[in-house]
Amino acid sequence: MLSARALPLTAALALSACTQAAVDGTSGGGAPCPVGAHRGDGGACEATLGTWTETSGLSHGRWGHAIFIAELPDGVYLYLAAGFPHDDIERALIHADGALGPWTTVAPFPKLTELAGFVQSDRTLLFVGGMNGDTSLADTLIGTVADDGKISFAPGPSLPAPRERLTLSRHGGFVYAVGGGLETDGGYATPGTDVARAPFDGVTLGAFEALAPLATPRMNHAAIVYGDSLYLIGGEGDLAYPMDSPAVLRAAFTADGKLGPFTSAGALVAGRSSTAAFTFLDQVYLVGGRNKATVLRAALRADGSVGVFTQVAALPVMGWDALEAPLHGRFVYAAGGGQDQDSALQVFVGELE
Repeated sequence: MLSARALPLTAALALSACTQAAVDGTSGGGAPCPVGAHRGDGGACEATLGTWTETSGLSHGRWGHAIFIAELPDGVYLYLAAGFPHDDIERALIHADGALGPWTTVAPFPKLTELAGFVQSDRTLLFVGGMNGDTSLADTLIGTVADDGKISFAPGPSLPAPRERLTLSRHGGFVYAVGGGLETDGGYATPGTDVARAPFDGVTLGAFEALAPLATPRMNHAAIVYGDSLYLIGGEGDLAYPMDSPAVLRAAFTADGKLGPFTSAGALVAGRSSTAAFTFLDQVYLVGGRNKATVLRAALRADGSVGVFTQVAALPVMGWDALEAPLHGRFVYAAGGGQDQDSALQVFVGELE
């Protein structure tokens, strides 16, 4: 890694791309590999996720929160918002080498909310559902990140029914709220089959409408959009032991913006829930999860199936309910979450190379 502040982030990423092009022999007009990748022996772009490094720790732990990155006039920042047990938002500057500056609190969150569905479009943030104490929520909040890094919120259209531990995904002018659980008696949430969509142009959120439900309940799963399909990975399908499911499901987006039926697209070697997922170079990565410290990777195939998951790296500590692992350039972040259901202070950065 470069030393902190060695170069502005944009310059560092540009230099990385130029250097890679020279290594690949593509500076004469061919397309270089993206930042975080290298040219493999067969000529295709490949990536390796190396060892995770601990960076600036949080001032207070949280789990069930949202993690996102915002590019602002004075730099690029990693944000943590909501989660248990804090109703605030904090951020840290991302240096050129991927390390973080100190964390500072920038705004309150409108209410104590954890385990909400979350999606980001540039500087617009959507928080959907979640829970407050022992109550599942149907609320939606729309956040806007200003140039000074502060975030303002406005209420949006409610979900058709309260849900927590759901996923929110964006594709083709809509967002899709899938699965989730309902907490009714102060105990653990019961997984549900709800699927709903709402029009979203990147700034404005329209009303939600219910779509065909899942064939089996699902909550605490991961979701990714790849091509014209939505994938659901792991999660909890029922409350019987073992709770964590190994299933990988796929549904194609239809021409009218709905979803076809979910069918099997593969499986994990072992069940996993509350894991963060991201995609890079036609691969899906799973970061941590409840009582998991491993990072898994599998190929996303052209026929819609998912290949065999293999371990590529390990987090230094167990993760729990840390539901996003945002990627910026060649760096990916895991922040907060839980260890044995206790809120964690650690923040880690992994590097694709």
